[in-house]
Amino acid sequence: INNGHTLQFTPSAAGSTTIGADSYNLLQFHFHGASEHKLDGVNYPLELHFVHKNAADQLAVVGVFIGDGDSNPALAALIASLPSEAGEEHATSPSVDPAALLPASMRYFAYAGSLTPPPCSEGVRWNVLATPIFASRDQIEALTAALGASNREVQPLNTRVLTFGE
Repeated sequence: INNGHTLQFTPSAAGSTTIGADSYNLLQFHFHGASEHKLDGVNYPLELHFVHKNAADQLAVVGVFIGDGDSNPALAALIASLPSEAGEEHATSPSVDPAALLPASMRYFAYAGSLTPPPCSEGVRWNVLATPIFASRDQIEALTAALGASNREVQPLNTRVLTFGE
């Protein structure tokens, strides 16, 4: 769905992730352009968010930077089924394993934060992968054209504590 803020995909066989001692089920994943986080002070053209929820209804988001590089087959399948207009929903089933949208390295930085669309609700467990995936310039342009400006500016760290892990 193109909800006017992002392009959201809801896979039928979503899978899960374990963060700490908690298991989180994947609800959906979506894109932002440009990235909503910076790595070493650098914004990437796109950022992918995998939104998860655990049994206690707590949210965790895994962020993945998308940089300029070679064509990405998993992104190509998603781009082929993109809704272009805000509010437009496509009931398609692109054959994409969400794991194909992850980098080989799972090094990450983590912090307690909020959702990025208003009202920016707090209580989200963020895990942002430190290694980007790549997409061709054409793929980045196609996603950017469909998204428009859909990112929240990077917020001050304030009292948040960043942790790093593998």
